[in-house]
Amino acid sequence: MGNRMIKETIRTDLQINRLTDFQFRLWTYLLTYVDDYGRGSADPDLVKGFCFPRRKDVTAKSISAGFKELQNEGLVKIYRVGEEMYFCFPSWEKHQRIQAKRSLYPEPPSSEDCDGFDNSTVTHGDPRLTTVTHGDQPPEVEVEEEIEYTSTIVDVCAELKKDKQATDENEQAIFEIPTNTGEGYPFFQSDIDFYKSLYPPVDIAQEMRKMVGWSNANPTKRKTKGGMKRFVNAWLSREQDKYKSTTAPAAKSKFNNFEQRNDEIDTEMNDKFLRELKVIKGG
Repeated sequence: MGNRMIKETIRTDLQINRLTDFQFRLWTYLLTYVDDYGRGSADPDLVKGFCFPRRKDVTAKSISAGFKELQNEGLVKIYRVGEEMYFCFPSWEKHQRIQAKRSLYPEPPSSEDCDGFDNSTVTHGDPRLTTVTHGDQPPEVEVEEEIEYTSTIVDVCAELKKDKQATDENEQAIFEIPTNTGEGYPFFQSDIDFYKSLYPPVDIAQEMRKMVGWSNANPTKRKTKGGMKRFVNAWLSREQDKYKSTTAPAAKSKFNNFEQRNDEIDTEMNDKFLRELKVIKGG
């Protein structure tokens, strides 16, 4: 990907100045993330990894919300191709120099500048393979045969939330520990497998049963949703510590062997007797 150009008019642009600091940072980082045609994946997890790899306070949820605001401001357009979500910058070719012959991502519904999305089916024909320069329209994505798919404007936040709900509904919880509100906090097989990898000697399933029983017996001490995994981790960590040896191996001593001890005592007594006898003879 080539370098990106930002014009000095950004300082007074009305759209840009309506953004919050985080939205402006997201918009700026996306400029360096997209391919040569101003397109990229709108998956918040991927954007998090590429644009905010060192910002632990930035989450996929905040990126989803930022995408929505950028779309509302007309600074990006989000569209679906198959099962994947993508975005593009409107009028990208008016401000950036395009040098690549093909895009890394599917084109949006309109071949103009991402504006005017509709629900019609988009058909790709034979691609233009010429390299374009500043001001020209980007060529089509190169394909070997005709491809048809439907692209529409969508709310990326709603789509991601729907996918997560569908996944949670299809997967059944193995354990549910009551929280302080009485609602069960679910633990799935993936959680159990993860704890097994962290605490190999511990019987994770049995300890989870103990935690369920403890929470039922101590309603006033139940944990919040936010503190539940911290509670489970501390419990399992204590259980693993019990498996560690608390006594060091006994140090070897010359008195460990009973017969050896008697022989050494006899030798010491014999030496003492000879010393005393020598004194008497000398006297």
